[in-house]
Amino acid sequence: MSGRSHASIVLRWFLASRLAIYAIGVIGVATFANLRWVALEQSGESPLNAHPGAVINNTTALNPESVWQKWDAVAYERIAREGYAHEAGDIKGQEKAGYFPLYPLTVGAVLRVAPSLSFFWTASVLSSLFTVAALLLIVTHLVSGTELAERVMAIMMTSAGSFYLSIPYTESLFLLLVVATLVATRRRHYELAAEELERHHARLHHDDLRVTFFKGRHHAYDALVRLSLDRMPQEEGIASAFAWCERARSPTAI
Repeated sequence: MSGRSHASIVLRWFLASRLAIYAIGVIGVATFANLRWVALEQSGESPLNAHPGAVINNTTALNPESVWQKWDAVAYERIAREGYAHEAGDIKGQEKAGYFPLYPLTVGAVLRVAPSLSFFWTASVLSSLFTVAALLLIVTHLVSGTELAERVMAIMMTSAGSFYLSIPYTESLFLLLVVATLVATRRRHYELAAEELERHHARLHHDDLRVTFFKGRHHAYDALVRLSLDRMPQEEGIASAFAWCERARSPTAI
């Protein structure tokens, strides 16, 4: 597949799924009341129309911020704008410690450069960019062929939790980092990996080389045999190389 084909598959599935999720969200908040805020309004603690999470008319429901800026997104906004230390002695401030920092601090860095931007839209755009980048890496490096790429995109973009990938949640950045790790592992030369083990004085056991799952066991064993012969004293190296050759013959050694 060409780069243009990769981008076409990713963008088609991403945009189509986001439009479908947007429609479902609008229907949901226009149809169902937020019972938590209804209860507050009925108790006189808070007017129903004072909170964006309690949608009471269809016009408000058309605003994606009214649909998705709630739950953990509220905590991420507080971290992005205030950091973790703000109100640390307060229960509200302490609950921020339960959220991972990379995503909200990344959004916060953008907001510090452009403080007039909306948290929701800034975070949503970043989430979408992270997701598209992850999907491009998947279809470019982790799958082969148009048909398989289409199936992978269909599964990812229509799965029950895929709405998290374009709203102010950490899942998009998490997905990008996981995919980038898989791509880096798959593209790595295992001779270099074995030398890295030696540089860090790691023992040459197959448990230290779990990345062989992605590349193929024979590459790892070739690297370990060569490293044993090159870096160890002659007799010890020959014994170690022979042991690795024996392990290579066993289907259950790794």
